[in-house]
Amino acid sequence: VCSSDLFRAATFARRHDDTVLAAGLYLRASSCAAFNPAIQRRIRLLAVNELTLCGKLEEAKEQIAILCAQAQDAQDIESEVHTEYALAGIHWSQGKMEIAEEVLTRAIKRAVEMGRNDLADECRSGIGVLLSDRGRAQAALPNIEAALTHFRRQGSPVSVATNLGNLGLCYSHLDNFSRARSCYEEGLAIAQREGARRR
Repeated sequence: VCSSDLFRAATFARRHDDTVLAAGLYLRASSCAAFNPAIQRRIRLLAVNELTLCGKLEEAKEQIAILCAQAQDAQDIESEVHTEYALAGIHWSQGKMEIAEEVLTRAIKRAVEMGRNDLADECRSGIGVLLSDRGRAQAALPNIEAALTHFRRQGSPVSVATNLGNLGLCYSHLDNFSRARSCYEEGLAIAQREGARRR
């Protein structure tokens, strides 16, 4: 089976909510020589996400360890930061919020050191949601606002809508219901436009 067929099959399985099959197919595709190493790392990261979704957290952590080593050896900061983000997600799903926050903070610091503020802003979205969930909405606000600015600049409407929802949640926690409502309404309008455009 050729690598592109494996990737297409994994994507098909993912769209049909078969996360176990998708994870296995992405892992097989990630080791195909037809893809360059950077693409192999990104495909392996898709496998990690699927493993996490289907609850195979230890297997996901094993793949993350492989990915981290590969990314560091290749000096691939993007894969390195996205791998840390995935690791934080696993800790979060296990209820290890402090560890998740440490991992995201480390990823932000690494991205900034390497001059990749765009990657740092992506991580700030995650840390903002984490802080908000932990009752620290005031500390979450600048993180989510930075991520929102990044996604607006990038022209990513789904991420803008998601971060507006996250921002609305922060304002709700802070009892600023008019700001929360404004964020929710703008996010919903963007989501509806994007949904209509994709039909």
